[in-house]
Amino acid sequence: MLPQHQKISILIVDDEDLAREKIRHFCGEDHDCVIIGECSNGFQAVEALCHHVPDVVFLDIQMPELDGFETLRLIQDSLEDEATAPFVVFITAFDEYALKAFEAHAIDYLLKPYDFERFHAMLFRVKNYVRNRQTLNSHEHLLREISTLQQLQSIAYSERFAFKTRGRIYFVESEHVNWIEADRNYALFHVGENTHVLRSTFHELEKRLNPAQFLRIHRSFIVRKDFVGSLTKRTDGSERLFEVVLKNGKILDIGEGYRDSVFAALGVHGDWQNQ
Repeated sequence: MLPQHQKISILIVDDEDLAREKIRHFCGEDHDCVIIGECSNGFQAVEALCHHVPDVVFLDIQMPELDGFETLRLIQDSLEDEATAPFVVFITAFDEYALKAFEAHAIDYLLKPYDFERFHAMLFRVKNYVRNRQTLNSHEHLLREISTLQQLQSIAYSERFAFKTRGRIYFVESEHVNWIEADRNYALFHVGENTHVLRSTFHELEKRLNPAQFLRIHRSFIVRKDFVGSLTKRTDGSERLFEVVLKNGKILDIGEGYRDSVFAALGVHGDWQNQ
């Protein structure tokens, strides 16, 4: 049994009432567990973590509107302190072969239907993770889980992003993002007249953006393709510089190393560079 001050705080996320009730009942049999909340969808889970980050999240994968994969990603986006990222136990109806693909990286999983014995075997493992939390990098662990799970999906691009501002979480669909600007370890999302801040490097962010929608034009700029209004060029001494003009009039430089890929992605003939 864990010491009294080391009780495991748990958040249950499942769209089925009976599934949440089952977890609540099984946790009630263990004095080391305390349930701090229940959510019936992914959006509620992200909101709940805005106020209190638990030790463990029991997360169903197959939920309507926002499935477990995207919920994980939004949870990551909404956390202010990466070191407090919760451990995740996946609840899934995936077949046994698929489960083995990420078993080594997840804390554990529950394959529906599971029994009391299986649940408490999982809980024993969770307790060990909580005991040794200070020696684990929970943020890296969460990223490994996300990366492995995304390999099981045919499409892993983010369709929406979560931004935490003054105690509230704002959800923005990727199709509404006009352009993105790098600011050290942060990304500034420009959405209409608003700017939202996300803790992410451009290297990681590019993996999440659908290349059919977004294009990196500079080491510091990513634009939504259909928000590009025109391309311009100017001569600065002996150097020829190229720029993207967005539909709102914003002008962004095209980095020299990105020039060919930008022209190709926008369907511009290479001879234009020399005219």
